[in-house]
Amino acid sequence: MDAVARSVGGEVRERFSLSRWTDEVRTVHGGGELPLVDPRDLAQVQYTSGTTGQPKGALLHHMGLVTNASYVAQRLGLERDVLVSPMPLFHTAGSVLSSLGCVTTCSTYVLPVVFDPKLILDAVQRHRGGVLFGVPTMFIALLDQARRQDYDLTSLRVASSGGAPVPPELQRRVRDGLGCELLLSPA
Repeated sequence: MDAVARSVGGEVRERFSLSRWTDEVRTVHGGGELPLVDPRDLAQVQYTSGTTGQPKGALLHHMGLVTNASYVAQRLGLERDVLVSPMPLFHTAGSVLSSLGCVTTCSTYVLPVVFDPKLILDAVQRHRGGVLFGVPTMFIALLDQARRQDYDLTSLRVASSGGAPVPPELQRRVRDGLGCELLLSPA
């Protein structure tokens, strides 16, 4: 897709070219009024096969995204804490739960540039991460890395996983190997 439309309240206000994105960003000098946005205005289209197995675009509004992020953050006890999340920003765990969860709780968001088990465990240790996000395959790789090298993970209170079934054995391994509870996302 070469052009993207910006819309407010369902009305297309302007278009911009992704192929000239860098040029477009450099020409913006700030100022001006921000558009009025209703909490129920569309904020994100998340493509999913969900529980039906049929691909579809789920239309998510501002209020739903912020509310969901806030509820998950509360469940995890993320309050003025440090979240280490290698979840990609094209996934709701990265773009919503991680970023907005930190905003709603005044927490620090550590976003590694790639998923690399050593990089993630170094980040937890260096930034004193209290919460860690990942999918089951990430946690398996983290556990393998933690067996190869000693890390100070005493700041880590809770890990959260979703996106795939999490066997009870993996929950036990995370508790024993990373020293924290693994909470499961309902999604």
